[in-house]
This record gives sequence, structure tokens and C-alpha cells, in this order.
Amino acid sequence: MLHDITMYPIGPQPSVRSADGQNAAFTSAKRVKSAKSAANENPRRKATGRRSLGVSSWVLFFGGALGLMLASAGQAQSQTQVQPQPQSKRQSNIEETIVTATLQAEDLERASITVIDSTLIAQRSAQHLEDVLSAAPNTNFASGASRGRFIQIRGIGERSQFVEPVNSSVAILLDGIDLTGLGGAATTWDLEQIEILRGPQGTLMGANALAGLINLRSTPAGSGENLRLSAGIENYGGYWLGVAAGTRLSDNWQARLAIQQYASDGYIDNTWLGTDDTNHRDELTGRLAIRWSDDRQQLDIGLYRIDVDNGYDGFSLDNTRE
Repeated sequence: MLHDITMYPIGPQPSVRSADGQNAAFTSAKRVKSAKSAANENPRRKATGRRSLGVSSWVLFFGGALGLMLASAGQAQSQTQVQPQPQSKRQSNIEETIVTATLQAEDLERASITVIDSTLIAQRSAQHLEDVLSAAPNTNFASGASRGRFIQIRGIGERSQFVEPVNSSVAILLDGIDLTGLGGAATTWDLEQIEILRGPQGTLMGANALAGLINLRSTPAGSGENLRLSAGIENYGGYWLGVAAGTRLSDNWQARLAIQQYASDGYIDNTWLGTDDTNHRDELTGRLAIRWSDDRQQLDIGLYRIDVDNGYDGFSLDNTRE
């Protein structure tokens, strides 16, 4: 039986000094010899001892295999725990930007869209849409006037009023008002956000947006009570002065008024006429936004006044311009 193995240890034992100074290995050898003598005297016990030795070997073998499997499982579990999480599952501290120019408001990361906020507009001292278009990839414009009014996205769109196709392929919206083909009126005073959508937007705008869409969003009346002043001067006799203010009229009514005047002599000197303001700019921008809202409904009313009276000295004879 298995308990016979414990009575007669088999196999070499480590050589360890006992407490009384004798060699423990010598003592073990004497016990093994006694066990062999006892086995010779009783064949049944000898056979039992051999059988017990085989069972013990199998137990040791399976025990070792089980230990290796548990160790491998533990190592795999530890490796699984230290693996980094995918980028999509990590918590991000980046501010979420919602685009409203599409059919339904959606996150910026899901579409080919460039968003230009009021911070970038102020950093560039931009007075017109053409001053910030270079921040959007695959977007270009052509003048044909004192301001860039012909816009191309991914190489598609009008280049001038004399080149086909005559219909515009890039739509321009200001708070939902269609300004397609009137890019000269796209002033940037008190704009909250500019959204540039690359690719066809025909579902929302039809044939006017085969190449893309540019959506201008002014600061709404519900932005709270605040006051903003802006003034500056620039080269070629340029200056601007603007004011924007929002207030709450009652529990249900809010209003916001924004006005700016921008003027410049332009960078062209006409030596034939002897003047330096043939390419002048004189732009007045005015917006009035009124909002009524309750717990379930909201009504927005907007009044816009954009007066662009710019000169355009685009042609000359005998190099009469400097």
C-alpha cells in the first residue's frame, strides 16, 4: 500500500550533519538496506513497494504538469492585466466640439471637417473669411474682387465669374442664411465658430454644395450677459472698431447686438491717377439676435446689415500701379 513508502524511504538523501555529528546519509543508507532485507523476506511486500513506487511517480508527474499549467495561466493573466487599453477606451480630456452644419449635429471626429473658433479668429485679427481659410486643408479661394468670393474645396468650385461652371460648388451659410456666391459679405466680427465641411453635402444643400460647405455661426443671443470691445490699426491706413453686447430682457427674452466698422486704403498706389486708395475697403457689419424660449420651445430672430463698399483696382495700363 502507499503507506509502505513512508516507512521505507527510497532514493538518495542529502548529506546533512545531524545534531550529534554523525552523517545523516550513512543513516539513510542503513535504512534502505533494512528495507531491502525486509522485502526479500516478504515477496508480497516487495511487489507492493514496486507498485507503490509507480503510482508515486505518476502522481509526481501530474503534479508537476499541473503546476506548470497554473504558472502559465498566472503569467498570462498578469500580462493581460498590464496590457494598455485601446485608444478608443481611454478617457480623453480633449474638449468635445459639436458641428451643426450637417443634417444632424455630430462629433467633430466622425467627419472631414475643420472647425475654426473665435480664439483663432482673434489671433489672426481676421476681418473676413479669406483671412482664416488657410487654416483649413484642401481649401482655397480666388478674388475677382476686393475680397475672396470664389472658394474651392479639393480643387472643385468657382474660380471667377467668367469661367465655367457658373454655378457654385461650395455653399456658404450664415446662421442658416444662404450666402452662396456672396463671399464678399462673409465678415468675421462676433462669429462663434466657422465650420468647413469637405466633400459633397448635397443631402442638405443640393447642387450648391457638391464640393463642400462653409457654415458661419455668430454668437447667439443665449450666450449670456457680456460686453466685448475691439479696436485696432494696421498698415495702409487701416483701422477697425467693434462692439458686441448680450443681455437678458426678461425671463423668456434675450438679445445680442454686434456692430463693427472696418476701413483701409488698400495696398495699391495708382501712379496714373495719383491716388493710393483705389483698392480701399469700407465694410460695416451689424447683427441683432433675439431669442424667446420657455421650457419646451425656442424661437430665434436675426437681423443682419452687411454693407461692403470696397474698391477694386484690378487692371492697369502700362504698369501704372505700385
